[in-house]
Amino acid sequence: MKSLAPLLLALTVSSFGHAANIGFDDITGPGVPAIVDGYADLDWTNMYTANSTTYPYESGFIWGNVSADRVAFSGPLGSAGFAAGTDFTFDSAYLTAAWRDELNVLVEGFDDGVLVHSSNLVLDLYTPTQFDFGWNSIDAVSFTTSGGVDVGLRSNGPQMVIDNLMLTPVPEPEAWALLLAGLGLVALRARRPLDISH
Repeated sequence: MKSLAPLLLALTVSSFGHAANIGFDDITGPGVPAIVDGYADLDWTNMYTANSTTYPYESGFIWGNVSADRVAFSGPLGSAGFAAGTDFTFDSAYLTAAWRDELNVLVEGFDDGVLVHSSNLVLDLYTPTQFDFGWNSIDAVSFTTSGGVDVGLRSNGPQMVIDNLMLTPVPEPEAWALLLAGLGLVALRARRPLDISH
């Protein structure tokens, strides 16, 4: 029992997720591939990636990059977003307009299909902005873009660019129970007097 309590504590603490930085840099392939369901344990809707170091046109695809090579972006039609099978905290993300300056984006967070968070943002075309959301216990996020100012770039679409998406898993009730059991064993062990007669 002496060495079991620290092991249980380590296992229970490790079952709580740490923030995941999703930078999209491990997605490979030519062109602008769609982000497939299952990437980063999420389901993706109308989301693609581009290699900002080889993208041939001046745009937010280049200017919105904050890590390595790749950025994600919303498709040209409809809302874009991601969802998970379990709750998470939407910590933050770097967002940039792809083609239009001062692009409007409605960001919404859902839990079991119910809208629980909403934020209207204005995105810069030339500089990525880190937005801190801190939305707890949600399972889906959607982005709906509109408006913006045409600055005469090659395209004038309503896409937005995302990089360094930060999510933290929310522990399930089973993880809490395991943590409490582990802490109880540690407390029990700490209260027992040591037998030093041997």
